Amino acid sequence: RGRFNFRKLTNGHYTLVLSSVSYKTKELKVALPSDNGVVVMDSVILEPTTQELGEIVVTGNASKYNTRDISNSIRLGQPLLRIPQNVQVVGNQGSARGAGRDGLANSVRAQGRGRMAGSNVTVTANQGNAQQGVANSVDVAGTLQGGSITILGNQGSARDGGTVNSVVGNGRISGGQITIVGNTGSAHAGLANSVRADGNVTASNITILGNQASVQGEGSKVNSVSGSGSIRGSQILIAGNTGRASGGGLVNGVHNRGALAGAQVVITGNQGSATGGGTVNSVDNRGRLSGRVLIAGNRGSATLGGTANSLVNQGVMSGTVVIAGNQARAAAGGVASSVINQGVITGAVAIVGNLSVAAAGMTTGSVRNVGGAVTGMVGVTANTPSAANPGYTYTTPSVGVINQSVTVTPAMNLLSM
Repeated sequence: RGRFNFRKLTNGHYTLVLSSVSYKTKELKVALPSDNGVVVMDSVILEPTTQELGEIVVTGNASKYNTRDISNSIRLGQPLLRIPQNVQVVGNQGSARGAGRDGLANSVRAQGRGRMAGSNVTVTANQGNAQQGVANSVDVAGTLQGGSITILGNQGSARDGGTVNSVVGNGRISGGQITIVGNTGSAHAGLANSVRADGNVTASNITILGNQASVQGEGSKVNSVSGSGSIRGSQILIAGNTGRASGGGLVNGVHNRGALAGAQVVITGNQGSATGGGTVNSVDNRGRLSGRVLIAGNRGSATLGGTANSLVNQGVMSGTVVIAGNQARAAAGGVASSVINQGVITGAVAIVGNLSVAAAGMTTGSVRNVGGAVTGMVGVTANTPSAANPGYTYTTPSVGVINQSVTVTPAMNLLSM
């Protein structure tokens, strides 16, 4: 788009060719009556094209880059990819180190003006490390519409806020398919094998399947979905992953600080352990969450304040929560196969058929309301207690042990086995 002037032309006939990526080329015949004569033309509008471009492949490189450099990667700063593309980053080795998001290795980044529509992006079989940078990942600060992102079979580690084997960004993803499968990673105050959405995700499917990872340090997340943005009308499946968390990390779970609306969240068939405040196979909601949450068939352990196979709500949760068929062990202040509410829950909560081991100072197979509000049904079936809240019931507390219980205060529904 713009205005153009051509000077010092001799008289005669000229062909003016106008072209741009993703648009049909147009040719115009122009007659110049005299040397340095003036011809004023009307505006010309180019038509979009449906032409397919070839694949973009970055493959088989080994290198190491530092701050502000790009290693074996693709960076889009303009809205160039408006027609379907295949983008592949395959079999590379690299490391990224840089302040903020500067370092980039074995990755694809769509910056603020970058746009990818109907494209397939695959990052597979790479080895990379990220320290405050991004490796083996896709970073969407622009727009991804109606395409797919696959992070497959990569290995890497992330520390000091780094990201590896993941999809991150504060941009917009709509109608897409995000799959993170078969990766191995570790994170120390970082992110691995995960999706972090600080922008908008709409009508998309997110699958995190068969990954292995370990995480250490507050804020670290592996095999997980997290974000402070908006995820609407989407399906989230976290299945068959293995991981461990210590010191406040999240493994095989969902951590929501924004709006997760009309979502279907399924956490199933995972194995994990949490120590010292870590969270595994669980949903930690601190924003607004509506839809259905199913936590089923997982195996987890929680010690020293850890949380396993549970929903911890500090925001507003509406819809249905089912925690079923899990195996869990809680020790020394841990929480397993439970709902802990410090916010507002409207709807139904069911904890069904879980196998839990509890002792002094532990919470298993329970619904607890700590200074929040529960309106609707709560329950622990199989081992009984259930309360149609609001209402008044009675309490038979076990000293130091909360097992197969419903505790709702100040609504005064206190039930225990």
